[in-house]
Amino acid sequence: MPTPSRLEARPSPTARRPPTSTGILVLKLGEDAVAAHHGSLSKERRLDAEDRLKHGRLRALVATASLELGIDIGHVDLVCQIGSPRRIATLLQRVGRAGHTIHGTPKGRLSRLEKDLVAKPWQEARDGVQVKLLPQDGEVYVFAESRDRVAKERAMRRRQLKWLWARLKQLSAMKLAREELLMKLGAARAKAPTAWRLIEVKVAARGADFSYRLDRDKLRKARRREGRYLLRTNLSEEDPAKLWTYYLQLVAVEEAFKNLKGDLAVRPIFHQREARIEAHIFIAFLAYCLHITLKRRLDALAPGLTPRSVLEKFSAVQMIDVIVPTTDGRELQLTRTTEPEPDLKLLLSKLKLELPAQPPPRITVAAPPV
Repeated sequence: MPTPSRLEARPSPTARRPPTSTGILVLKLGEDAVAAHHGSLSKERRLDAEDRLKHGRLRALVATASLELGIDIGHVDLVCQIGSPRRIATLLQRVGRAGHTIHGTPKGRLSRLEKDLVAKPWQEARDGVQVKLLPQDGEVYVFAESRDRVAKERAMRRRQLKWLWARLKQLSAMKLAREELLMKLGAARAKAPTAWRLIEVKVAARGADFSYRLDRDKLRKARRREGRYLLRTNLSEEDPAKLWTYYLQLVAVEEAFKNLKGDLAVRPIFHQREARIEAHIFIAFLAYCLHITLKRRLDALAPGLTPRSVLEKFSAVQMIDVIVPTTDGRELQLTRTTEPEPDLKLLLSKLKLELPAQPPPRITVAAPPV
């Protein structure tokens, strides 16, 4: 009989059916590296699986909703959701178990809709963007592919991969202590995380030797995913162009709540109060209006520039107060604006904007004698 911490991978002599996902993982990774967690299993088996996961003794765990762990979950690289979780919050909660460290990034995959999406035809949402629509349970899944996004992500991945490959070649030629080598490998991984996942690096159990190779299977999968993403909406619209327009509007609104309000240098606190919540929404709306107004002006007068790049250039203009004390105890205050660089002068001219004139100096009244 197997011990409670192991799973049997032997086929049943009376039943001929495909092996389960747990059985396939056991065959590939070994009995000691895989466990299952399900409500039908005994409490002892479930606790044993949780303990092995927390202490890093598992390479894979097949679980249902019975596995509910908190911040002590341990190290998890990737969460794969089999089947639709029906709720986005549920998916985010489960995917959030991956990368459960201070600087970790949760990673997950949703993979039940693939077969249904393959049979759907591509539809043109706009120039360079095509989508597949999959209505399901009163919602619509939108599988989008952007030509520009494919080119951008592919260029980023190639740049990272080229740098990482050259860096590994440099490290392999250096004479380093083991601890120093591990630190340099960790720094390279932090600088090029996307490329690191495509290269298999093996460090010797002793000494400072290591080998590396390109995982072409992972590279092929990465190429197929670049520039493609899955969206879900409760809108019943069937026109892909309209759905894409709604999606872009939603992205703009989310950007206003996340980042754009920072451009106003105003941030309300104590959001649990109703007045503060309304203030937060109002500030985000003002930031959104600022960016939309600037974008429309740029489209007409300086096409090719984005509001973000223009605001970054404008941030170089600063206003300072120069205070000079006088011999009779008063202060001479000069409010001055920094002189813009030539490229900023050209931008201001294109946008038909002028900086305000330098204000006249002010002098304070002498302080009364004590």
